[in-house]
Amino acid sequence: MMPRPAAADTRVLFASRLLRMFAYGTLGVVLVLFLVRVARRGKIGLLLSLTLLGDVAISLWLTAHADRWGRRKILVVGAALMAFGGRAWR
Repeated sequence: MMPRPAAADTRVLFASRLLRMFAYGTLGVVLVLFLVRVARRGKIGLLLSLTLLGDVAISLWLTAHADRWGRRKILVVGAALMAFGGRAWR
């Protein structure tokens, strides 16, 4: 039995996830290069570690509450916050 081809929504979901992870990874490299010029190395490691810890904590908390609030609403608010953060930086 041959597996069915993925629906268009699934392909869009995977493509957006791929793009987001690529941008996130690139941002991490650029951020470190920037911070090397303006901060001490020990502070950079602490900042990145605390950022990752915060990301894990928020992800776990949102995952636990997403079904109650609505997954789509959580994703839309997260996307809006990311867009706002990128726009505020410029």
